[in-house]
Amino acid sequence: MPVIRYQEFIPHAVLKEYVKRFWILEKEYTAEDSVEEVTPDACIELILNFGNAYVQVEGKKRRDLPKVCLVGLLSKPLRLQASGLVKIVAVRFFAWGALPFLKQQIHPDSTPGVELDSAFTNLVRKIARQVQANEYPKAVEELEDFLIGKQLNALFEPRQVRAAAQLLYHTKGQFRVAEFFG
Repeated sequence: MPVIRYQEFIPHAVLKEYVKRFWILEKEYTAEDSVEEVTPDACIELILNFGNAYVQVEGKKRRDLPKVCLVGLLSKPLRLQASGLVKIVAVRFFAWGALPFLKQQIHPDSTPGVELDSAFTNLVRKIARQVQANEYPKAVEELEDFLIGKQLNALFEPRQVRAAAQLLYHTKGQFRVAEFFG
């Protein structure tokens, strides 16, 4: 029996204007069940895939999706194909929600890779370790905390952000940023 694990997570209040849901998917694709069709839904998806790659299929054209990619606003269904195990941690932004967090343009019906700065690269590495350890909820918390940190830098004065950072440092990371700004 193929493995299928899917779960959605409600975002923290600081992110609710931007993020509709966080979600995870672990799915074993077989030859008989290798195609996913993503229906347009007025959202932008940030997908972090730590398993086998998806292939975007458009007619006879095929393109491997990057391991970290965006699915822009869709005007038609997106057909994806995979074989083997995919392991995804993702964030579903509202149509306007990704702009404050990502520095690149997102065009309709596109699936570009994401330009990763050093902080985002470190985040992806942490999440990869958690996914490989089958700790998907912790991986989602890591992604959520990263986005909260970006949002708090824009919302709060530097002293508050510094206090939260110092608390994280002194507790050796055993404290969630989401709890500080509760």
